[in-house]
Amino acid sequence: MTTVFIAEKPAQAKSYAEAFSYSRKGDGFISCKDESLIADEVIITWAIGHLVALESPKSYYPNWQDDWEVWRDLSKLPIFPESFKYTVPKDKKTHFSKVKKVLKQANTIVWAGDIDREGSLISYLICQEAGVLNKPMKRLWVTDLLPKTIQNGIRELQPIEKSMLQAKEAQARQISDWLVGMNASPLYAKTLQGIGIDANFSIGRVMTPTLFMIYQRELAIRNFKKETYCEVEADFKHSNGTYRGKSIASKKFDTQIDAEMFIASQSENEGKIVDVSIKQEKTLSPRLYKLKTIQQKMNGTRKLSAAVTLEILQSLYDKKFLSYPRTDVQYISSGNFEQLKDKLADYAAFLDFPVSEFSNLIPNKRYVDDKKVAEHYANIPTEKIPTPSEWAKLSEDEKAVYLEVLKATLAMFMPPYEYEQTTIMTQSGSIQFKTTGNVPKINGWKDLLTTNSEKSEQKLLPKVSVHDAVEANVMPVNKETKAPSKYTEATLLTAMETAGKDVDEAALAKVLATVKGIGTAATRASIIEKLKTKDANKQAYIKIINNKIELESKSFALCKAVSVEKLLSSAEMTGSWELFLEKIGTGEKNQEDFILGIKKFIASLISKVPGDLAKLDFSEEEQLLGAKVVVTTLPPCPKCQGDLKSTRKAISCLSCDFIVWGTIAKKKVPERAIIDLLEKSETGFIKGFKNKSGKSFGAYLYLKDDFTVGFDFGD
Repeated sequence: MTTVFIAEKPAQAKSYAEAFSYSRKGDGFISCKDESLIADEVIITWAIGHLVALESPKSYYPNWQDDWEVWRDLSKLPIFPESFKYTVPKDKKTHFSKVKKVLKQANTIVWAGDIDREGSLISYLICQEAGVLNKPMKRLWVTDLLPKTIQNGIRELQPIEKSMLQAKEAQARQISDWLVGMNASPLYAKTLQGIGIDANFSIGRVMTPTLFMIYQRELAIRNFKKETYCEVEADFKHSNGTYRGKSIASKKFDTQIDAEMFIASQSENEGKIVDVSIKQEKTLSPRLYKLKTIQQKMNGTRKLSAAVTLEILQSLYDKKFLSYPRTDVQYISSGNFEQLKDKLADYAAFLDFPVSEFSNLIPNKRYVDDKKVAEHYANIPTEKIPTPSEWAKLSEDEKAVYLEVLKATLAMFMPPYEYEQTTIMTQSGSIQFKTTGNVPKINGWKDLLTTNSEKSEQKLLPKVSVHDAVEANVMPVNKETKAPSKYTEATLLTAMETAGKDVDEAALAKVLATVKGIGTAATRASIIEKLKTKDANKQAYIKIINNKIELESKSFALCKAVSVEKLLSSAEMTGSWELFLEKIGTGEKNQEDFILGIKKFIASLISKVPGDLAKLDFSEEEQLLGAKVVVTTLPPCPKCQGDLKSTRKAISCLSCDFIVWGTIAKKKVPERAIIDLLEKSETGFIKGFKNKSGKSFGAYLYLKDDFTVGFDFGD
């Protein structure tokens, strides 16, 4: 009997093979044997990321010249295949044939990719394309790549049903993204180009509402009107030192003069302390890291992008130093806790930190909760600690991420941070002032997580008693309201998680109980990267300046265009789609209904978008893009006799989808030739066009029956 494991990548396959007592490398596979783990002969093969991909539009329409046919003629929309086809990319066909060969030999197939939806989809599509979905299947579920973990996973292979549902969820997400991209992108791009917006645009089911959130924040900043106001504060001089207090009256004064009049009538130069309260407080260490929170931490401390942090986490996972990275859980199991506890002396030695400090050895529900650990648990270190030579080979960023996760994990074994919270109430005339300050007593976990500079910045209050006299200098303090802050990748990740709801971390759990965010923990970094990626014309949607997210010019035009369509612009609506997708993964909903809903949405877009965009004023956006409109006398549109509009790159109709590009086949068409094309439907002979291989050719241009431009080679 032969069992074939499908790993997601070669490095993962190698780690699995190392868990067996015997292994031998083959061509595209590794043969393994270890009867203490599994009685069958084992063959481990692997994907190279996505070995199988959705087919392009042309494969469904044989009469199309190429995949860009719809960009030339919007009447070909919608693109709704009756069933979706898959293909193996050319550069992966050789390896796929090796994978398929060993799968055909299998009696049982084990999906052994990453333990997430995408990992399940990769295995599913490989099996589908290889024609082996009818064979018995199991799932390998491991949260790190240590031999012991892998061996336990092989002994306890999981049923396939749950992973099959995960694959169906991921496939629904993949197909819906394909449908939205292939239909909405040409629809919006060509319609906008037709009304003079000179840029390339693409629409994404998740990417576009994420961009729209950034756009809304930018509009809020631009429309913000600063307001000034005045509050009353006082500097107090006590025999033991000085301190500052703030008036407890909630009143804010419109002007400084109003505040000064209040001070003159209500305060005195002398004051007295009317109350001193001291509370003993303590705080536990921060929660364990999940993917989003470690991405946020590294963005704040080292300005690493979310994608780079995920890449580093994946690298440390592959090196067996950290657990599975793509987790959205901040808890560990009681078993995890015991494993970590057993390694405390080794972790302490690695950090050169006293192991005696790790005295808090009882699990706390803040970190350890078996009920909240199902598929995944928090980002934590594994039992494998880097040796000096392994540590030396890590990059500085890898070292920083590893230490951050390690220290945050070990901090839960340390005592709470204890401090005195002192509140002083001081009276000056009829005005009372409040002063608060914290005095550290036991640093606890802060000895591990707080730097020396942070410790030295603690501000101490003087020792005072009730009825003590103080000198009072009461003053007006001018203040102003602040505009919303631009997003960083760290704050954008939270906005994506909460579907745009502006909440702090403390309120996050309550919000997430009722709201599903944009994307998933595993995909949000890639969504942000897509917005940063430049297209063929070197245009992106966002850029990062001083760690702040700035919109590129073309984003303003696209966001105004999608603003009238809530399903494309609303983060909450996208969140509701994500909730439906998640229910496909649990078996509560089905894939077919979701895709049908996407198709109805796209059909609605096709019927509404041209009319909706025609009503919008894009003059400001045209100026941002530098699309200088050329004022010239033009003939009527050859297709509908409407008015034509000339911009830097094209002549287009204001009433229909007719357009003639100024550059065709890498040749800038002479203005006289374009006029001939509009008036006579043909041009004279033009030299200097280039084909896809770069070879020059000459041709006449003419308007075809569908009013697109064609080449006529004469004789």
